[in-house]
Amino acid sequence: APPDAAKPMTRWWWFGGAVTPAEITRELTFMRDAGLRGAEIQPVYPVTVDDPARRIRHVIYHSSEWYDLLRHASREARRLGLQLDLTLGSGWPYGGPFVPAGLAARRLRLVSQDVVGPKTYAWNFAPFLGDDDRVAALVLAAVGEDGQPRVEGARVLGLKPDAGTAGVSVPSGRWRLMLFVDSPTGMLVKRPTFGMEGLVIDHHNKDAVGLFLRAAGDRVFDAIGTEGGPPFHSVFCDSLEVYGADWTERLLAEFERRRGYALTPYLPALFGDSGALTPHVRYDYHLTLSDLIVEEFFVPLVAWSTRRGVKARVQVHGAMGDVMRGYGVTDIPEGENIF
Repeated sequence: APPDAAKPMTRWWWFGGAVTPAEITRELTFMRDAGLRGAEIQPVYPVTVDDPARRIRHVIYHSSEWYDLLRHASREARRLGLQLDLTLGSGWPYGGPFVPAGLAARRLRLVSQDVVGPKTYAWNFAPFLGDDDRVAALVLAAVGEDGQPRVEGARVLGLKPDAGTAGVSVPSGRWRLMLFVDSPTGMLVKRPTFGMEGLVIDHHNKDAVGLFLRAAGDRVFDAIGTEGGPPFHSVFCDSLEVYGADWTERLLAEFERRRGYALTPYLPALFGDSGALTPHVRYDYHLTLSDLIVEEFFVPLVAWSTRRGVKARVQVHGAMGDVMRGYGVTDIPEGENIF
């Protein structure tokens, strides 16, 4: 007869929202009788189409019926003495249809052109830019004997925000024009349920995080109510499998504020061996990304959870940053592997 705190939980995946009040009650009762402490609801992808003959009907996320199902699950878990957790949003990583490209996961992309001086070179780089791209910087770097650009003596070229061309006075020797582009990764939420398909948020941007917490957190909690207390014990954040998300709009400004020097002339070091300073620049770059994901994602997530009267249970691994520091700010740190 172990105490409840020693009993295991189970993941409870709601495929396509194809659940009913009667089945919710039956399964929760089964969990209690099997000796489980409770369950974590994870709304995920459908596994079949609507099938009236088998009484399978999917329910759209954020619909009134969806909220009724969550409300029923919360009440029944409380009646049965079970712990009930909820994955914020659907699938993973966090995101959804409400995320615009400007607040979606970003990456730094390089477009380059080798030139030999002395000459005046007119470069039309507009064809390399997409609708949601932002020019982060244009750098002219000398090319070494190994074919790699050097950060020593690199020149940052001024550009107008809407510029699509650059006129460059190239000194004598081999040089590389390097256009650094802030681009969306285009990554979509993995395995979302109906109604939650969309872009993954920029986890380094508190504005994107705030948008998600309002759209997938406040909206749900406000709709199902808090009669008898918070509807869940904790909210869950699955592993941060945010592939290629190595940039955010404010990174250059945050880098200079935190590291004490401008990153822009050293950007070539992120794409190749640019000499002795390369490892130092990369360390400071990754340290800045780490600071941002901890301070602008994990900390706000935990603070929001506290305001809502629930715990934040988080799988930090996969984050572009100091995983142990991220785990340190969560209420319930969760791993994924057993050795």
